[in-house]
Amino acid sequence: MNVKDQVEFLGYVDEEELPRLYAGADAYVTMSEFEAYGMTVSEALAAGTPCVVRDTGGLSNWTGVEGVFDVQKNSRKMIAQAIVSAVDTQPSSDVIVSWKSVVDRLLGEVYS
Repeated sequence: MNVKDQVEFLGYVDEEELPRLYAGADAYVTMSEFEAYGMTVSEALAAGTPCVVRDTGGLSNWTGVEGVFDVQKNSRKMIAQAIVSAVDTQPSSDVIVSWKSVVDRLLGEVYS
């Protein structure tokens, strides 16, 4: 997509480096087609980094959360617009959903 000179693709990163990288990023972007929860979104928000996610799978649960911007279609224009919006945002780490909350919500749905 002709972004090599504008985006740094890191590949695998040791987990000790992740907090520093999340905190130093202008925005965290994931266009994954399937996520059960979106742990990386949680990690980025915990570091104070706004996120851009694809509105699918478990990432859909993050849409509407302060500091998270969703992309409905995997188009360059929509992704670019979401990134521009994200970099002007400072999310609160208070929005992170805990594992306990996720489990409680799922159990409530199963047993209701």
